[in-house]
Amino acid sequence: MSWLGGTLSSLTNQISNLTSEVLLEGREESDDQGAQLQLLKSRLEQLDGCNVTLRKEVERLRSSNAELEDRCHATELQLCAERRSRAEDVAAAAASAGHRHSCNNAEGDSHANNEDGQELSLLLEQQRERIQELEKALSEAAIQRHEEVATLQSHHARQLAEARLQQQQSVAAGVEASPSQQTTNAELQTSVLDATSKSKLQKKIKLKDDGCQTDTVPDSTAEVLLQEKQQLEASLVELDQQNQEAIAKLLALKTELEAENRLQAQELQRLRKLCESHQKTTFCQALQTDCVPLSDAATETETCNKSVPVSSVVVQTEIVQEPSHNLSACESEPRPGEDAHCATKESCEDTKLKESLEEAREKCIQLERELANRSAREGELEKKMQELTASAKMAATNNGFGERQEGDGAAAQDTSTTLTVNLEERLRSLQADKDRILSVMNEKSRESSSLKAEVHRLLGVVAQERQAVAKLRREKEQQMVSAGARESEDAELARQALRNLSQLVRDRELEVEAEKQKNSTLLQLLRQCSPVDGEQLKELLEERESLAQRATLADEEQSRLKVALQQKEGELSDLRAEVDRLTLDLGLIRLESESAKQKVEEKASALAAVREEALALRQRIAELEIRVQELQDQRDQLVQQQNERKHLQGVEEITAGSSFQKSHSRSSSSSTQPETPSTQKDLNGMGVLASSSLVQHWQMQAEKYQNQAQELQLKEAKLNKELERLRTHLIQMEESYTQEALQAESREESLRARLMKLEEWARVSESAAHNATEQANQQVGSLAQQLALAQSQQSAVAEELRHSKASLANLQSVLDHFQTEKDREILLLRSSYESRLSMESEKSQQLVALVTQKQEQLEGSRDALEAAERLSQQLDRREEMIAALKQQIADKEAEVERIRQEVYDVRTTTEGKVDKQ
Repeated sequence: MSWLGGTLSSLTNQISNLTSEVLLEGREESDDQGAQLQLLKSRLEQLDGCNVTLRKEVERLRSSNAELEDRCHATELQLCAERRSRAEDVAAAAASAGHRHSCNNAEGDSHANNEDGQELSLLLEQQRERIQELEKALSEAAIQRHEEVATLQSHHARQLAEARLQQQQSVAAGVEASPSQQTTNAELQTSVLDATSKSKLQKKIKLKDDGCQTDTVPDSTAEVLLQEKQQLEASLVELDQQNQEAIAKLLALKTELEAENRLQAQELQRLRKLCESHQKTTFCQALQTDCVPLSDAATETETCNKSVPVSSVVVQTEIVQEPSHNLSACESEPRPGEDAHCATKESCEDTKLKESLEEAREKCIQLERELANRSAREGELEKKMQELTASAKMAATNNGFGERQEGDGAAAQDTSTTLTVNLEERLRSLQADKDRILSVMNEKSRESSSLKAEVHRLLGVVAQERQAVAKLRREKEQQMVSAGARESEDAELARQALRNLSQLVRDRELEVEAEKQKNSTLLQLLRQCSPVDGEQLKELLEERESLAQRATLADEEQSRLKVALQQKEGELSDLRAEVDRLTLDLGLIRLESESAKQKVEEKASALAAVREEALALRQRIAELEIRVQELQDQRDQLVQQQNERKHLQGVEEITAGSSFQKSHSRSSSSSTQPETPSTQKDLNGMGVLASSSLVQHWQMQAEKYQNQAQELQLKEAKLNKELERLRTHLIQMEESYTQEALQAESREESLRARLMKLEEWARVSESAAHNATEQANQQVGSLAQQLALAQSQQSAVAEELRHSKASLANLQSVLDHFQTEKDREILLLRSSYESRLSMESEKSQQLVALVTQKQEQLEGSRDALEAAERLSQQLDRREEMIAALKQQIADKEAEVERIRQEVYDVRTTTEGKVDKQ
């Protein structure tokens, strides 16, 4: 008994030590799990940072595409402006040629020149419409590009948000699943005691399925990351395609512009030919006009001087200033002085046309040079892109990532994108490896926790066995006390029962010793395996910490470089914004200058119209003055006629008085001479009547002439008033137009000064932008070198991880071998327990047989009442003892089943622990 007490105390001490060790290991594992969770969180943050960097790179690519589009748009605007200037020069040359041709040739030639001018204007309008259509198409393409970029950004943002949510959910599920699985396993182990081997196999399958589910969590995150990678690659391919499309559009525009330049050169050649033909015709006409005789010119000048008053000189001076009136004057009066003046003007216009043509040629040559320079720059950029793609492919082949970059041929145009994709792939592979290692560590921690739970349960079983042993000892003592007072038969039965009980106790002790040995062997194996695994785990943790430190340093360097890049990009964006603003200001100023030119032209046309009106008014005034002078002459003539008539009336009165006196004297003589004839009387009466009718007629004409003179005076007053009004109106119009012309000239000068300032500012900003781009390119080269260093470091880390994987594979093989040995031992223990159970069942049957025999003996011995009463009491006691023994046997069988279940659970936990180690 003392030996049993010592063994039990040693067992209790060992179990307490085991519990303390298990608790310490559980705390360490919980700490390790917390550290792993923190590492996982930090890794997720690093992945988020990588995703942010990738987004920034994509945004940088998009900004570069936008810059290229802006540059193309600026070049197109410049070309359009040059085209407009050339078209204006061509239109001016055509207008001057048509004007000169109309001045020197007949009406048929002027009509042909007008048709040529109309054709040129139509061609220019068609070119302008084509340019506007191209500008609209480019603006629409830019809008579509911005919309596609916005949709891609929103799509990537949504996908990244979904991936983060899934990762967080998986981590939370893994954290919650570990305690829930422990609790469920403990409940199943405590509740299911009488299950068969089939249920045990089903539990094994369930545990394996749980492990697979825990393993699938990082696989799902890896799949999400791979999907994000594929989507980013697709977006990069789309961006490259869009860049190629933009380049194709630029090339098409280039070809179109070259064709249009050729057409314009042909038109300029045609205009030169026309100018040469006009020069020849003007020279011939000048020779013809020199042969005109002077007599005709003199007669024509005399007629003009007679017909036109002094005011015509002013009219002629103004006509010389205006081309249209000059043309009419040249057609109507071909004077030799005016022909010489026209010839000088034509020579000046020819020189101007030649200068404009030379300027147009120089502009065409400059444009061709710019196009050649741009084509050379494009060729250099393409060569650089090819070199960068070749270097990226070589780096990819050296690092062993050729298979992943087979589908990235289209996205290899940008070195930064390829390097970021390679880094992302390597980080994902490292993450997958780390996730696998963490999943193995989680499995091992779960197995260790299950082993701890089994150890606690075994401790409870040992305590129950101690209680059972104490009860048996008490029963033995009671039986020993009662055996002295019983009879021989009772002593024999008690001895047999004690023997059976002692045998059972010995069997139990043997079982306990076997369990102790098993526990000691398991502890030794665990102690032997744990230091090696602990050292390897420590090494792995140290390597992981070193890798994490390297990754953090690399991330810090990348973040610092990215901040510098962002600053440079911000400066570049500011400069670009300033350049855009300046280009817009230039465009606005050009538009304003064009509008001002148009207004000046309109004002000039209005001034010409006003001058024409003034000339017409002056002609009308001259005509009115001539008419007034004529009316004054007529009035003078009428006054003279009236004076003559008055004089005639006085003469008639005198003649009438004399005739009356004559008639009176004749009447007196007739009285003296009665034989005067009657015919003489008739003649005297007729003369009186004729004189009176003539007097009346002259009076009527005098009144009529007086009325006409009064009317002419009124008309003269009205015409003088109208002439004064027209003169004041003309003076006011001339003053207003002169003021407007001066204002327009001052405004044009201010706009030109502003244009010069803006062009200087644009040159300065372009030089600054060029310097900033060069600096950014240098920084990009340094970043590429740093990325190459990071890639080399990552390759070294990958080799270290491979070595660690090989060591883990070796440990796994050792653990598998150990597990097979443990399975064999468990099978042997199961067979021994089964044999013991069969033996105990046989012994119980023997005891039952003995009990029946004793009952038969008790029934046969009814001779004595005392012996019968005693025997009946003893039988009752023995029945109670038998029932108690049966109950004990049932309890022992239940305990045996429980021990079997515990052994199975210990085996499963040791398997999990071995796998974890």
